[in-house]
Amino acid sequence: AGAVVWLIGVDKPRLRPRAGDVSVALVVRALRASGTFLALDMAGVLPYHLDRLLVLRTAGAESVTRFELATVLFLLAQSVFGVALVPLWPALGEAYRRADFAWVRRTFSRLVWWSVIGMGAVVVLGVVAGPWAISLWTGRTDVIPDRVLLLAIGGYFVLRTFAECHIVLLYSRNRQGAMLLPVFLNGVLLLVLGFALGRIW
Repeated sequence: AGAVVWLIGVDKPRLRPRAGDVSVALVVRALRASGTFLALDMAGVLPYHLDRLLVLRTAGAESVTRFELATVLFLLAQSVFGVALVPLWPALGEAYRRADFAWVRRTFSRLVWWSVIGMGAVVVLGVVAGPWAISLWTGRTDVIPDRVLLLAIGGYFVLRTFAECHIVLLYSRNRQGAMLLPVFLNGVLLLVLGFALGRIW
């Protein structure tokens, strides 16, 4: 807050908001976009935050620890990927507005290839060295996830990386509303399949 006050009060006073700058249409547009992002976050609760409860329900408390440790192993790499991905959102949007479609296609193609290859390499490393790293980290051997679980969760993160590249492209085009129904249906499907397949496996 102090940095903002200094910016518009001392460094760049021309950025101070004025009553004449307010546009009801722009406020409504911003509220609509914010509401869409809120709805997407709420719809994402199903697939991204109920998985541990599904594991607890279908496999017991001991399996939750193994599942969580396997997930954290790849989530760290996913977080680094997210930091690198977010700045491309406004860049792709600006290129679209300038009709520089060649740059968009080239950048997006490279983004998808390098992201999937990078996450794939992380998965291979995690499957090979993950049990040793988790044992070293926790000091226990009874919570080490097996390699099948590591491979399955790693495969999920590769798919998630691929999907998030496309999500940024949709965001840059202000098309996030198109994701609402698919994200909600994805959550419901994962919830149903999680209970059904969890009991089998």
